[in-house]
Amino acid sequence: MKKKGIIILGGIVTIFILAFIKYSFNNKVHKVDNTFPSEYDFAVIDTTGQVNKSFIYYYDNSGKLIYEKYIDMGYMGDTFSFPQVYENKVYVTPWGIDLERELSDVLEIDIENENYRTFDTSLHSINSLAITDQYFFVVNTINAVTKVARTDRETSDTVIKEWPDYLIGKIATYNNVLYAFGSSLTDMKSELIEMDIETLDVIRLHDIGEFGESPADSVLFDEGNLYFTLPYKSNSANNCLTALDTKTKEIREIKLPELSPSQLLKYQDYIIISHVDNVMDEGSSISILNTNTGELVHHELHNKPRQIYIKDDYLYSMDITDRNICRYELKNNKINLLDQFFIEPRKDKEFYFLSGFFCK
Repeated sequence: MKKKGIIILGGIVTIFILAFIKYSFNNKVHKVDNTFPSEYDFAVIDTTGQVNKSFIYYYDNSGKLIYEKYIDMGYMGDTFSFPQVYENKVYVTPWGIDLERELSDVLEIDIENENYRTFDTSLHSINSLAITDQYFFVVNTINAVTKVARTDRETSDTVIKEWPDYLIGKIATYNNVLYAFGSSLTDMKSELIEMDIETLDVIRLHDIGEFGESPADSVLFDEGNLYFTLPYKSNSANNCLTALDTKTKEIREIKLPELSPSQLLKYQDYIIISHVDNVMDEGSSISILNTNTGELVHHELHNKPRQIYIKDDYLYSMDITDRNICRYELKNNKINLLDQFFIEPRKDKEFYFLSGFFCK
């Protein structure tokens, strides 16, 4: 009898051990070192709008998960924007819980360590963010009223300007000018607006309706030109890159070899343009424009480039649907696939989605 009891007890212990091993195996992607790594290659933001929870996963050069950072903010970036890097800091605009959107902060994350802090802008459901040494500029549209807010990074003083019956979906700064891509809610006229960053007064309005529909997906400043992508034109996918000469104020188009231009990145004498429809989640290529010669080269990718990033001579492309990052070697206007890393989904009850990544 005693022997039988020992056998039963041993069986129970074995079951618990096997269950523990199975649980650990199923969740091994999230069991990582609790010390922030001195070196890492890239970091991915995984977030949810159901609760105020987000995670940043840090990976080494081989794609191994080496650190996980928890942040008690929900909806930390959306699938139509991506983190901005400015002076070795990463910036995102978390919304909080999706149905409430109670947060009004700009979140600053230090690339070199896990430290972060927030700056209150007083605006909720932020559409776009622009950064200077002195200010944060954010914009939202609620109940057909757009608000543009400028927050002083030192004093936290915030100035707000309202635009009734107007939608501004993208902003950027260059040479003390705030550029805003918007459209009237009465006639849907697409415009590029130049505003003074100190007064937020309008300096100039550009009618960009003939080039595409506002707002822009991405903006890049290079050699006095403001390049931007308008993904749609006449309710169809656009196939042009648009550029404003900030001195002459002339606007021109550059025809591209593929539809749906999206994000823009500068690399040496080239501009890299991703081709992806962020609404339909379609597209899997990039174009590389030589800004000196005008030559365009088109490359098919191995995933949908919802966000692209350049680190040294490497191009990274993140697919938020299939949860993977491809890394390519860049050599002038040529690319070569080196790796593809998959980001394992969380086992939590909430639905999590990738909202962006950054590199060290």
